[in-house]
Amino acid sequence: MSLHYLRSTPYVSIYFDDANNWLFTEWEGDLTLDRVQLGCLEIAHCYLYQAYPRILNSNLRVASVTPDIAGWLASVFMPTLELAGVKQLGWVLSPTLCGRNLVLDTMARCSYLGINTFEDVEGAVSWLQHNRPEAAPGSGLVREPRLTTIENKMRVQLNRIAQQLAETLRNQETGIFALARVA
Repeated sequence: MSLHYLRSTPYVSIYFDDANNWLFTEWEGDLTLDRVQLGCLEIAHCYLYQAYPRILNSNLRVASVTPDIAGWLASVFMPTLELAGVKQLGWVLSPTLCGRNLVLDTMARCSYLGINTFEDVEGAVSWLQHNRPEAAPGSGLVREPRLTTIENKMRVQLNRIAQQLAETLRNQETGIFALARVA
């Protein structure tokens, strides 16, 4: 992999692998819904500037997860990825039971993306390299300089979703700080 840093939070680092034309996201630590939402917002920002049809998502460094994450991923974030044009997701499992259950629960709730799970990054890389999604004739997986009308509409919708998520996170932070001041 030839990784170029794009964005990060304390719980996820996002890279572009230009040799394979995919995003590589590496999660770590104790994940709560707020932390995952913030990380997913950073991932969504990457799609405002370029399409990535495949993602290699590693949870190898995830220590724990809260049970509310899977429902949010399946109902909010995964449909956003599909809208952004993601066709395949190679998901490297966490070594923890709760982390594995998160992935299985999320996958059970969203069968529309081509998701496959792996024990290690090497397995996910191999699968993604050998199972590339078919491109529509004339579209290719490489971005053309001009955006089509559909791509412009998708970008506007993704931007709106990213703004709504950012506003939700700001409101949650404000509420948390207000509770801390009262206590």
